[in-house]
Amino acid sequence: MKHLCVNCWYIYDEVIGEVEDWIEQWTRLDDIRENFVCPNCFESSDNFQEITPHIHNLDDKKNILWIEAEHIPIIEFLEDWFIKIEVNHPDEESHFLWNIAIYDEYSDLVYEEFFKPWEPAYLEYDISDLDDFEIRTTCSLHWIFSKKFER
Repeated sequence: MKHLCVNCWYIYDEVIGEVEDWIEQWTRLDDIRENFVCPNCFESSDNFQEITPHIHNLDDKKNILWIEAEHIPIIEFLEDWFIKIEVNHPDEESHFLWNIAIYDEYSDLVYEEFFKPWEPAYLEYDISDLDDFEIRTTCSLHWIFSKKFER
């Protein structure tokens, strides 16, 4: 998640952490809230608000931009209702695919797998209990991309 300091507009990104304050990557703001102050204006963490991520819907798009193309999940249907999901996303220390999530037709989370920088964004999952499903990929820089699939 990302959190905005409402005083100076600094953004704390849990994926990146805060190198200058020795806060490691993947450190949740809730885990450090009582000791954390904004590195720009020194306001307490009580002045931070969670930024709601924007979901980019990739369904039925005729003209895909390059930035969208690198976030589209590639689905391969395997035997016995298994699917293989892969995303050909560039990986850098601060720009990588954070997770792949599978949602059912009611938009309820069914399965989620997280990745670290330089890990391949790949998973296999049994969809025998799902009729329609949605794949969401979360990029550490460009938020969430969504694509729906029907069987």
